[in-house]
Amino acid sequence: MNKDLVFKCGDHYFSYNISFIKEIKEWITPTVLPSTTKYIEGFINIRGEIIPVFDFMEIIKEEKQSNKKALIVVDCLNKLVAFSVFSVSDIIEYDHISNAPNNFVDGMNYINGIIENDNRSIFSINLIKLVEKVMVGE
Repeated sequence: MNKDLVFKCGDHYFSYNISFIKEIKEWITPTVLPSTTKYIEGFINIRGEIIPVFDFMEIIKEEKQSNKKALIVVDCLNKLVAFSVFSVSDIIEYDHISNAPNNFVDGMNYINGIIENDNRSIFSINLIKLVEKVMVGE
């Protein structure tokens, strides 16, 4: 049985494997860094740890929403990073994940597939691939 943290961005639900989640924070406006890519929002300081903040909506090329409400801090590839999201929903358990249609995930190799749960289609995110993408700055 797998466990994922579900969050919402735009009209879609996404999930990260719970084993990567360090903490969930209410929205903190990050300190902006000049001359960075669009999806780097800046950095935050949590208990003396400087953590880069990435705009999940910008990464997935979803229409921007100004009312971000949460930061999901993850520990992946020995790095702490935060992703800004609209809202955090719940934690789900699941056994099966379906492949996402190729035309939908073209260029988004960080999508594992789709989880069907409570009449929702949830895009499961491969955090290792996502963190590699944002840290390299593709």
